[in-house]
Amino acid sequence: MCHGSLRYDDTTSIESLSLSDGSLIGRISQPKVRSRDAKKFFCPCKGLSNDKWTKPIFEFRERYKERRGYEPSFLFSDLTPEGSMLESKAKKYLVVKVFREFLKTAGVEKPTVYTLHSPRNWYETVAEQLGWSQK
Repeated sequence: MCHGSLRYDDTTSIESLSLSDGSLIGRISQPKVRSRDAKKFFCPCKGLSNDKWTKPIFEFRERYKERRGYEPSFLFSDLTPEGSMLESKAKKYLVVKVFREFLKTAGVEKPTVYTLHSPRNWYETVAEQLGWSQK
């Protein structure tokens, strides 16, 4: 199993994002590394306390597209002081807060325990979380 994580700059250059067979699949326009497949990424939806955490992301992207005619090139939107999402790109220091708001909206219990590095922690216990561990 291999793993990669998106840098903040990657989250501001999203070309496409979709769901397919329980995975979030995307393409970025400005990867840090230069390889043939550097622009592609995927993330299994399972791994947090539920697998619905992508729903708010796609709801935001759909609302944005309805208003502007195209999908945003960024993954995390800016927030008002009250916590409502705006149609502009989140500043770097707000990304974790926005990520946790997405998780909270999706019904993830205790979203504050997750960081943008949580996928790395997920891989360490992937078998158990998928129900493949033996007792």
